[in-house]
Amino acid sequence: MEAVKRDNTGIIKNKIKTFFSKPQNLILLIFGILLTLTTFMPVIAIIRDTFVIHPGTIDAHLTGKSVGFTTVNYTDLFTSKLAKTNLWKPMKNTLLLAVYTCIVSILYGGTFAFLVTRTNLRFRGYLSSIFIFPYIMPQWTLAVVW
Repeated sequence: MEAVKRDNTGIIKNKIKTFFSKPQNLILLIFGILLTLTTFMPVIAIIRDTFVIHPGTIDAHLTGKSVGFTTVNYTDLFTSKLAKTNLWKPMKNTLLLAVYTCIVSILYGGTFAFLVTRTNLRFRGYLSSIFIFPYIMPQWTLAVVW
């Protein structure tokens, strides 16, 4: 049994050694770690900062403390007098816009797809290429159009 474990360990070590013997894999690993750190560390710092009491701010006033950690910011965000205006109403509008946009897009796209694929519509090839065109356009061109 131990011989099998040692053999598996040797295989794994050999695979790791082979993987890192190629310079592109080492560079990929280094840049992957760097990208992960530069992406997640600021997000973690921002989230941590929402729990920290800062002297002279509303969270210090509401808690009566000048240092430490608190959840008063989240309590204030979800339950304050302005929560309906600043959070819940915009969230409702955003969700309604997303739902209605999906419904209209599915109806329009589905109808068009049905017409192009299942009927003898004139200029089918031309219409198909028009709807594929946004996929091949650069994103900055779409941004300028918007």
